[in-house]
Amino acid sequence: MPITTILSVLSTISEFIAHWLQANAALSAPVLLSGGYALAAMQAARTALEALFQEVADKESEESGARLSRYQLRNALYERTAQYGHALRVRAAGSSHLGDIPRRPHPDGGDDAFVGSVRDFIGHWRRVNAGLGADPLLLAGGYTLAQFEDDSESLAAALVSLSEKAAAASAARGERDRAIDEAVTRMLQYKDAAFVALFEHEELRATIPDVWADANVRPHRTILSGVWDAVQLGALLSWVANQDPDFHSYHVRCRAGTEAPTSGDMLIDTLTNRNQTSFLVKELFTAETPTWSFRVWVLDDAGRMSASNVVTVAMPA
Repeated sequence: MPITTILSVLSTISEFIAHWLQANAALSAPVLLSGGYALAAMQAARTALEALFQEVADKESEESGARLSRYQLRNALYERTAQYGHALRVRAAGSSHLGDIPRRPHPDGGDDAFVGSVRDFIGHWRRVNAGLGADPLLLAGGYTLAQFEDDSESLAAALVSLSEKAAAASAARGERDRAIDEAVTRMLQYKDAAFVALFEHEELRATIPDVWADANVRPHRTILSGVWDAVQLGALLSWVANQDPDFHSYHVRCRAGTEAPTSGDMLIDTLTNRNQTSFLVKELFTAETPTWSFRVWVLDDAGRMSASNVVTVAMPA
């Protein structure tokens, strides 16, 4: 089956391996690609790529777990800041401290601003407790300043962990995409080499697999993937580099929601470097439009274009 999404790459490579086995059995000498690349190398590459897909899944799962921890800790601290003002008004009515209670952090704001606001509450709570002596201010359930400080430290640690997990997931995706790039190049090389080598074997010639659906479409379409980057707070798009000699540019387009973008939808950017295969989209995501769908069009020098698969990315609640 030709490549239609990033998840179909492995099955396409398997098709090429199966055909290569048949070709080698029919020929007096095995098919070799540039640099002496042989069937065994493609088999090893598929095994390695399968491991890379699993590595990406594992790293993204760890990133999701770290994001959940961050979300839970932020929510708990946010709730405590609401309780703080109420507890202070009940406990210290008329106190000068009521006039300078810190502003609560925005629930959807950035992590740096959120942590800064929590620190302001810690400082304020310390000043309040200094004036209350041996009977410090407590929140619901007997919750203390020390617990608030511990939870604040837990959030800081969770943010570091999330940053590390997100970086690891991004690195894994990059390694996977580079391996896909190499595999696509080798499959295209095999098509040419097998067509020449099998000149006396018309039946095998006719069954040489296609790398892409609509193989005769030019330029060759690319494979797009996308995830929410929890550190950079945006959609991180990545795709396989186009190898056509007449490559001109990539057009990155989007549409709000889950419907597939068309060539008339919003153009985010035009990229003329064929090796620039990733792009971060930040500004589009808001509380009102948290979900966007993306496609990358490949254009050639003749003005022809072909669209990638669709990827939908949602900003976490």
